Amino acid sequence: MKPSRKANVLTVWLFSFLFVLGLQNAGCIQASQAETSSVNDVHHSVGNALDEETLLRLRYRVLGDYLTLPYCSEQVRQAEVEQAKARFSVIQKDAAVFGVIVEHLGLAAVRRFGPDEQFLVYREHQRLQAVQLEPAGDKIKFTVAKPDRPNCADLDAYPSTGLIDPRNNVIAPAGRLIAGLSGTNPAQPAPSPLQSTLNNPQLRSILLQHFGDSVGCRPKRDGQAERSAELGRFSVIRQDTIAFQVLLQRLGLTGSQEFLEEQKLLVTREYSKLLRIQLEPLAQKFQFKMLVRDPKRVFKHNDLFNIDGLIDSRGEITQLKQTPVWYSPCLR
Repeated sequence: MKPSRKANVLTVWLFSFLFVLGLQNAGCIQASQAETSSVNDVHHSVGNALDEETLLRLRYRVLGDYLTLPYCSEQVRQAEVEQAKARFSVIQKDAAVFGVIVEHLGLAAVRRFGPDEQFLVYREHQRLQAVQLEPAGDKIKFTVAKPDRPNCADLDAYPSTGLIDPRNNVIAPAGRLIAGLSGTNPAQPAPSPLQSTLNNPQLRSILLQHFGDSVGCRPKRDGQAERSAELGRFSVIRQDTIAFQVLLQRLGLTGSQEFLEEQKLLVTREYSKLLRIQLEPLAQKFQFKMLVRDPKRVFKHNDLFNIDGLIDSRGEITQLKQTPVWYSPCLR
């Protein structure tokens, strides 16, 4: 016999009552005072009703992944590196937090954490600590607390508050999905402007040699207009002497003094490939991110991947993770 409509209503009501009661009872549990629990110290019922791993993953739902690598000044970075060394063992003792962080960073297979890996873990820990969660009807409200002092966590790109709906979409205060966090067509960062000097062009060239060309968007202008613009950039690139020599070596043009138009186009297009690689210093190594096509590792008919990793000053590469990208890099 099928249950009556009234019985169904009573069942739903009873389940809802028990769920709310469970939240209230859980909210009475005293939070740990240990420093290692600070990332999970959410003084609301949602913080106690959800298990620790779920809370961490909700925080990552808010933070998403870096669309661009965070930048911090040399002075701040050095201070953060030292702070990471002092705090790493404390963070590592919290197995749940540490496990989620190293999984997210692609460091799960690392057995010996040097200064660079410690810095990455510490920075992620700072990001997670900044996200506070509390219930808001059928949603969860999040608040991202900006740090009191400059650091390398780079939280300015995130809204200060918003909601996570039951489908785990991240919603801004205006009611729109947040691109890059909700999982719906995340946007690529805007292309970098032409720089007077390109930092570490040799390392960028090594990364191109290892992973193949970095993916960029096709020009929206007609062919002749784009060609003229590229030729106009050649003289600026030539003034960046170190990068220019790296480019000439890559293209087999070393020793040339005069260049044909086609050679100038080759130089400017190769420079764009170097420029699209995100490369930022850590403690001793550099963190990189680049968007590539890998026909040899097609995943569900998709060959577009984000590559994250480390490279040292000698050009030794450590690939941390290769993540499929399911959206056009040219969406705006």
